[in-house]
Amino acid sequence: MAKSEFDQLPLHDALLESAEAKWAEKTIQLRLAVFTDSTKEAAPHVLSFLGVTSFIMQHKEAWGPSNSVLSASYSCGIYRLEMQSGDCIEVEADSFDLASL
Repeated sequence: MAKSEFDQLPLHDALLESAEAKWAEKTIQLRLAVFTDSTKEAAPHVLSFLGVTSFIMQHKEAWGPSNSVLSASYSCGIYRLEMQSGDCIEVEADSFDLASL
């Protein structure tokens, strides 16, 4: 997928279940339940980042606890997920992929 497509992913209200870093492979995998169809329940997906050079995951819950995604954006070489808790996940990587499980 093109980096410019990241902003268009259906990640609003997706539920973050886990984050896994594979150091040697330079990958980050986020397991999410994604609402790809508004008439159905969230479906399991994995959001993978490849060629990772930086990964920052805040978990301060400034707006209260939540594992829901508020927004997703790509700018200045950084993929960013803003959580409804007020936290941010930032990944600098060569590419990304969203796949259903």
